[in-house]
Amino acid sequence: MDKKKNKRHVDIDIGNTSFLITMSKMVLSNEDGVGTGGVHSHAGFEVHVISEGEGLLEHEEGSLALGKGDTLILPPGFIHQRLSLEKGIKTSFSFTLKKISGEKQADTYSHIEEILLGVKEPKILVGSKYSEYLERIFIEYYSKRYFSKERLRSLFRLLITDLVSDIELLLGNVQESDGSTQADSYTLISAVMEEYVTSRFNASPSLSELASIVHLGMRQTSRVFSQCFGASFSEYIKRRRLDSAKFLLCNTDKSFTAIALESGYRSYNGFYKLFKSSMGVSPDEYRKKHQENKQEDE
Repeated sequence: MDKKKNKRHVDIDIGNTSFLITMSKMVLSNEDGVGTGGVHSHAGFEVHVISEGEGLLEHEEGSLALGKGDTLILPPGFIHQRLSLEKGIKTSFSFTLKKISGEKQADTYSHIEEILLGVKEPKILVGSKYSEYLERIFIEYYSKRYFSKERLRSLFRLLITDLVSDIELLLGNVQESDGSTQADSYTLISAVMEEYVTSRFNASPSLSELASIVHLGMRQTSRVFSQCFGASFSEYIKRRRLDSAKFLLCNTDKSFTAIALESGYRSYNGFYKLFKSSMGVSPDEYRKKHQENKQEDE
């Protein structure tokens, strides 16, 4: 039997919800599988993804059979024996959550807690989505590349967002008519959208890239974005770039060209025209006016 385990603790935040995640990887290549091991339970949610082979979970009331691509979700305190596998690979993680204090954070905690409290018994999600997530996550786990920790947190943030949304659907809390998600489930998606815009507004953000990240169609992504942020994707990007430029003009002595490029504009000329059109004054006039007002206050 060839058995290998690795663990890492990861902290991620979604809105005002903080997740502490312990992830592990178990690789099994023997032909006879492996025994179930000791009886145990977890304080938080436990998630197992059967990447290859088949699995069997034994618990007090019986057993659950799992196939390739299945994702098993166990609620806190659920007593069971360790998952046995036959010729397979299992990737798994467990997580707990807590509320972050602070009025500026989006309130995702109430929404997430309400959904997760509905999980009273094991739930199985069918499909390869989470197997693909975990594969990407473990690439970052073993990677020595720059920003691997940041990528790891981003991937887990997307995984948790999808997981909670899928649990919501599984429990029947969301009804879909034309394939669209109801407004009360937008909270999680909006947190992912906000992070994408925050990290990409001064680069080359695109609606198509965002759509692939949140696993929605282009039209649906555009509609959800507008409902969450009260503006179209392109208008919101313009707003974030303008806010960035205003902040840099007032709080740094950087050149206008440097501010333009740092805020996502391709050239100073383009920045100048858009800034004056939006603010009614040039970047230079805006900076001088701010400096004068600051001197008066002092």
